[in-house]
Amino acid sequence: MAWVMGPLDALAGIDLLQVPVVDAQGGPLTSGVVLFCPQDAPCLEFPISPTGSISLDSSLLEPAGVYAVLIYGDDLAVRFATYGWVYGGDTTDPDAEPVLRGVSAQQLEVVLPPPPPPPADPVAAAAADDDGQTEDFPRFLGGVMVPFMLGGAFGTDADALSGVTDVSPGFGVIGCYRFGYPVRRNLGRTSVTFQELSLAYAQNRYHLEPVQPSGAGSDLTFHRFYGTFGLGRQWQRSQGVLAAAASYGGIYDGSELLEYRDRSYGMFGLGLQGRYVWRMVGGNGRLALGLLGQVELMYYFADHGDNDHWYGWAPSASVGLMVF
Repeated sequence: MAWVMGPLDALAGIDLLQVPVVDAQGGPLTSGVVLFCPQDAPCLEFPISPTGSISLDSSLLEPAGVYAVLIYGDDLAVRFATYGWVYGGDTTDPDAEPVLRGVSAQQLEVVLPPPPPPPADPVAAAAADDDGQTEDFPRFLGGVMVPFMLGGAFGTDADALSGVTDVSPGFGVIGCYRFGYPVRRNLGRTSVTFQELSLAYAQNRYHLEPVQPSGAGSDLTFHRFYGTFGLGRQWQRSQGVLAAAASYGGIYDGSELLEYRDRSYGMFGLGLQGRYVWRMVGGNGRLALGLLGQVELMYYFADHGDNDHWYGWAPSASVGLMVF
């Protein structure tokens, strides 16, 4: 991790902004350093003077740039921090006195004069607005998805039962709760970790050939309910989760659980899920919509006979939309 030292007062020809640094009680901090860390460049380091301020060359900050701003003590521990701060993107009064002010829960309030206005350029303004999007920490997420069964004894099989000839893409819903976001980030990190609990429902439909030549085929539905616990990581526009999953599934003919050849087709399963969400629109404190992709490998425990179906490994993949 590279740091770039901030300018010194002794440098001639540079107009430095004196920014007081105070704690949550309003008292000055008289030692340590302040870091302005952009997303894809080394951090800028400004030492805190014994008088409780930093000498900031604001020309080093990029207008509409997104920064993590951290105050480190002499023991290299984070005293206060804020993430996703946009230079010139806040609603601070331009005439307000500049200050770096610690608030409760180790949060940091950054008040700086806005950057000089750029030349009028609609294209550049639109790009700066897009770059100014910051990622918040969602707690509750909900989504809809289309699951596809990928094989095992949950795909098609002309030799199973009377002949399982078709499996259709299905429908699913998912709700997630996330927790365990870090109170502080490691220096220079552009992502955060979290933990996640989720509940989900999914279904796929199957067609069976008739048991008797003169009979009609059957349309069956594989209903399943999931509970998962996972570990995840969130970046600026994307999120990924790897989760352990438990499921109850059943093959239903209408509203009736299928029973055939002394077997009841209800079963429990265990497995893993991998889920990825890419934010398309929203965020930065607003409702966001993202693309959802999920892969899953479950094992369903069931007593089964010869030429049976719906047991063992059940790989699947899903695509959908997530709101958070």
